[in-house]
Amino acid sequence: MKRYKFIFFDADDTLFDFKKSESYAFKKLLSKFGLDFNFDKCIKIYRNISDKLWLDLEKHTITLDELKLLRFELFAKEMKLNVDPIILSKMYLNLLSECTFLMPGTLDVLPYLKSKYKIIIITNGISKVQNNRLKNSEIKKYIDGMIVSEEVKVSKPNPEIFKYAFKKFKCYDKTSALMIGDSLTSDILGGINSGIDTCWLNSNNSINYTSSIPTYEINTLIELKNLL
Repeated sequence: MKRYKFIFFDADDTLFDFKKSESYAFKKLLSKFGLDFNFDKCIKIYRNISDKLWLDLEKHTITLDELKLLRFELFAKEMKLNVDPIILSKMYLNLLSECTFLMPGTLDVLPYLKSKYKIIIITNGISKVQNNRLKNSEIKKYIDGMIVSEEVKVSKPNPEIFKYAFKKFKCYDKTSALMIGDSLTSDILGGINSGIDTCWLNSNNSINYTSSIPTYEINTLIELKNLL
């Protein structure tokens, strides 16, 4: 095992339980508008739309501003809603920013890592959501800094966001850095593109059909205690 100095974590579905947060915020959103739909059906439709748009963002075919609005335009159209998608988007982001649900093992592993490494979050998220969520989270005291794609105008897997992090946090030796995340197309490919080691958090025991091969693979965050 190499002696790392910097641990770069993804945020959503790595440290924070995004799916739980998404469900919470979306259910609140539907309730505020009095939309009495089948929730499971609604969240499935919304997630299919949103997940595809996030992949489009990684491929640079849309911008983050376009994503924020387009996912609710498409959802409203699919559900035949006479609701302003701009209002839906703003309210949803407000609700999402309140959510501080954590992935299993987060509060066990971060105190352990904090004594040994500088811990940085690199996220493709939305600034308002990520900053507010971290500020109100139990893990704030373990995090040395955070890079949000919306603020630096570049997202993973583009290596430029990693170059920004290297410079900001004075990581001059790439062999001293490890990227940990759940997304092969964003976190792992981004780390590979940047020339650093990677660790795939494969919580769902998925099969890797991509050409992005992580340096390490774990199924739970708690495994980092043995790995690092």
